[in-house]
Amino acid sequence: MPYSVAARPFRSLSWFTTTTPVAPVVVSFRIDESGRPLGISISGSGYRPDASDIGPMLAASRFPPGAKRPACKVTFTLVQTPLDEAPLAELRAFAIAPNMRPDPSLIARTFPADNDCFAPSPAVRLRAFPPFKALPGTPGQIEWSMAGFDIDASGQPVDVTIVDGTGSPALDAATLAAVRETRYEPGAHHGCVYPYYRAPMTIVAPPPPDPKAFRSPDASCPAESDWVKKPSLNFPAAYDRRKIEGWAIIGFDVAPWGATGDIKVLAAEPTADFGDSARAIIRAATKEASPTGYTGCVERVVFRVPKDDDPAKPSVTVGN
Repeated sequence: MPYSVAARPFRSLSWFTTTTPVAPVVVSFRIDESGRPLGISISGSGYRPDASDIGPMLAASRFPPGAKRPACKVTFTLVQTPLDEAPLAELRAFAIAPNMRPDPSLIARTFPADNDCFAPSPAVRLRAFPPFKALPGTPGQIEWSMAGFDIDASGQPVDVTIVDGTGSPALDAATLAAVRETRYEPGAHHGCVYPYYRAPMTIVAPPPPDPKAFRSPDASCPAESDWVKKPSLNFPAAYDRRKIEGWAIIGFDVAPWGATGDIKVLAAEPTADFGDSARAIIRAATKEASPTGYTGCVERVVFRVPKDDDPAKPSVTVGN
């Protein structure tokens, strides 16, 4: 099944040696009329390191629009490459958005072999930046551009070119302009590189349903009750990285002493990961004590990403 937009995976650096076979990751999902994958769920078991981006990556991808496709599956297989054999483009893509602090030797490999621009780097007197907010972005994906250049005796970048990146024409042009406007301390250098990246645009979640539709007729849970220990509102980090929103409908009971139990994910979109995060949020919270406790409680948990011009952190709300 061809993609119309295939999200690029985040590269991951791991330090381990193992003979344990790495299991493939099987993902089930459906595709709506617009080509958007929904209901994304990972099944199976086994040793599957560095799999946290699979759900977000598929959620950021798109298929050709058309009729609904209700039962799709795709298998992902981990490709491991020794660090010494990793292609330069892969190392640069990792260094732009690392999952851990890179070793200095890895960063050094992303520089031209004959450079004299690093260790130490010339001091920056003026750093120019692209107009990021004015640049077109890509939902769920980082766009990046790396410029290569020399520095003349006055500290001005010369022979500025794009040496690597994701191929965004707008970001490439803005990167060239920003590097040409940057100034360094006097002194000639060659083989310099500098990257800029555009953060992902937000992928908005499908409209969440009314939680009342999931409430059982014989539920004893009051329509509203206070939290004694409020939910810990944690946004799943792998989705924050790609700016993907989601929601979940959670059903649960409450013990007489206020603890939540029998917690079930009744619905979640665009992936089951939001249901898992919401279930953990409800599990860690407690309600008011009551003589008999409650059954059939339902809460909607919504995960939102702030707008590009909003400095606030991602937010999570629990409630109807």
